[in-house]
Amino acid sequence: MSKDKKCMMCGKPSPDTICDPCKASVQAEAAGEKAKMERSVKVGGKMADEQSKKRS
Repeated sequence: MSKDKKCMMCGKPSPDTICDPCKASVQAEAAGEKAKMERSVKVGGKMADEQSKKRS
């Protein structure tokens, strides 16, 4: 009895653990989350300007 391989995300038959469409979806979601986090962080230039004012 052979075991059919299936995608762990969608359950469709796939030779890989995660099929290409699911892999692309996960990567796109991760890239979106990364961009969201980067937008929420203060820009390095602004922080440097604020620190130099505090030192003066």
